[in-house]
Amino acid sequence: MGGIQVDPALQYERCLALNPRVGDSIRGAVRACARLPVRSVVCWGSIPLGGFIPHHSDIDLLFVSAGAPEGGPWPALLAELGSPSLDPIVVADSDLVLREPRGIRSLAPRRECVLHAMDLILIRRYSVVVEGEDLRGTIPDLKEADEIGGILRHVQDVLVSAELRKLSARGGETALVATDVLNVAHVMIRCLYTLRHGALASKPAALDWAIGAFGRRAECEPFVRLCRALRAELQDDGTARRELPGIFRQAEPVWTRLVGEGKDGREP
Repeated sequence: MGGIQVDPALQYERCLALNPRVGDSIRGAVRACARLPVRSVVCWGSIPLGGFIPHHSDIDLLFVSAGAPEGGPWPALLAELGSPSLDPIVVADSDLVLREPRGIRSLAPRRECVLHAMDLILIRRYSVVVEGEDLRGTIPDLKEADEIGGILRHVQDVLVSAELRKLSARGGETALVATDVLNVAHVMIRCLYTLRHGALASKPAALDWAIGAFGRRAECEPFVRLCRALRAELQDDGTARRELPGIFRQAEPVWTRLVGEGKDGREP
């Protein structure tokens, strides 16, 4: 177990130093919400994990509202803040305390979403409070190794199966667009990393680990090819993005086998 060691505060400061516009976006979002009942603003995701890629990664901000965010000015403000780079969501402070089987409901631009176990682990352990109170301790202290089984079942039974059903319904690999598989493929690989290490990693770090760990195993070739394509896509390789749908379908059975052999945390 163990995995990659990450200092969220250090990674946050490093990212803002290298990318001044990121800091400007965060400060602008905080100012825009200053008159709303905000108890806390938390930066999570790729920035504190050390995986932020300029012009590609989102700036993930969690606003914790004093009370339900569904009414009032929150929806309009979130829609205004939402941009290709800024991904704000808001959750009620009372919901952070509750542990719901299906996760924590949250409000985001143009959609309602749910923060699942992996998100909650990231927010509690791999984030930075940029404004207000530190309420992360009210999130249940989920244990990565204990929770990963549920995450994997969700990925395998819901996300992956849904994509494969969509693939069949559209009549073949060429009909499935790359954006349909990007997020689910990244979650698959990060889940496998977490299963092996009992910790979470950024997208680039998890991909680099998977390529190194399984690259010499011939039976893992489709899975490694998916990892390499995702790594290239993170560098804005358009060719890699176009190839993802076909690679994804071939890699999913290999991923399932790797999950089965890795439940005890053994490295290959």
